[in-house]
Amino acid sequence: MILPYVYLLVNKETEEFYYGYRYKNVMSDTKSEEDLGIKYFTSSNYINKHNFKKFTATIIAEFFDKTDAYWFEQQLIKDNIKNPLLLNRHYQDPATGIKEFVNLGHSAETKKKMTGKKRSEDFREYRRQVMIGHTPWNKGLSKENDARVMLLATNRKAAGNKHQIGMKYSQERVDKVRKKLTGRVVPDNQKQKMSEAKKGKTWEEIFGPEEAARKRQLNKSRTGANHPGSRPISTPGGIFPSVTAAVNHFKVAEVTIRKRCLNTNDNWKDWYYLDSKT
Repeated sequence: MILPYVYLLVNKETEEFYYGYRYKNVMSDTKSEEDLGIKYFTSSNYINKHNFKKFTATIIAEFFDKTDAYWFEQQLIKDNIKNPLLLNRHYQDPATGIKEFVNLGHSAETKKKMTGKKRSEDFREYRRQVMIGHTPWNKGLSKENDARVMLLATNRKAAGNKHQIGMKYSQERVDKVRKKLTGRVVPDNQKQKMSEAKKGKTWEEIFGPEEAARKRQLNKSRTGANHPGSRPISTPGGIFPSVTAAVNHFKVAEVTIRKRCLNTNDNWKDWYYLDSKT
């Protein structure tokens, strides 16, 4: 039987160690021993396929339920969080559900070396490629429609954290941000990056289920004369509030109506956009 699993990695030289859990092997129909170190190389920032061989890998346990595997991993991290050899830097407390982070900081010598240095272009490009197509687990979710977000928000509030997960912004704040962004000129290279990031994705993946549904409904209501870019036209059959209205009347393609209105030939002199004659 193929099950979610919890594993331990120990560095052969430094004895640093890392706990992790995995459930997507069930989706790919892959046994744990054929997955770890072969198809999967952890989600850690410190361990990847390039340095994985420096570690000894052990499957600690397998579980029927991925949630049980997750909380078992979190408890192992919590039990060892004060060990300086532990590579895990955060965990979610099984007792409270609150995420705890370890701030080890940098030595004065390390800080001095880092001062004024920037990430290499190769590294930045690598990070960009990694993030392409990555969708956060909570995108489009809120306290109102997801129990996990509600639990995290409740635990944060209980701990005195004013930043609420899943909190929806007030209309006042939304209007303030919109006003600030109105008229902003977006550089061409940024437009290109934004376009590439959206290629092949559905509106649900880009905006989330709720916003995608809202946009589709808005599009349906903004057709014909209701569209902000619609232009009334004059034709031999009368004046129409939009091209769509003329299409419905004459039973021809939209492009045909547009071409007639823009044509300067005398044969089509009675076809024109009303605002072009003002």
